[in-house]
Amino acid sequence: MKRAAIPRTPMKRRLPKVSAEERAIRQDWLRYRPECEVTRIACFGPLTVHEPWTRARGGPTDDPRNFATACVEGNRWLSQSAGGMIWGYANGMLVRASAGPAWLEAGGRIPGLSRDEAIALIMREVAKR
Repeated sequence: MKRAAIPRTPMKRRLPKVSAEERAIRQDWLRYRPECEVTRIACFGPLTVHEPWTRARGGPTDDPRNFATACVEGNRWLSQSAGGMIWGYANGMLVRASAGPAWLEAGGRIPGLSRDEAIALIMREVAKR
């Protein structure tokens, strides 16, 4: 007896893709902060942009005030390890969804600057190098 094929539907992508403009802002950030802020001693893998207020919790993906530099392993440790999450919340590398808007309004990781001012600062610093 042959079984009927089960109809399959492709999974929906939950998180939006990063646009070309966002990708450029992220690349400038990595040039602005070229060291891992998580491990601080030795990096494990290439550097990536870590979002303390994660996009899964409603955080922006294009705002440098919500960026930190982390190596791939450090980023994984922050997001998937209980010890990493405890350390991340204690050291400002993770922000709870309920605190995200107020945290970003206060300047996030670049206190006192708006999103546009933070982008301008990064672009000036990158141009100097």
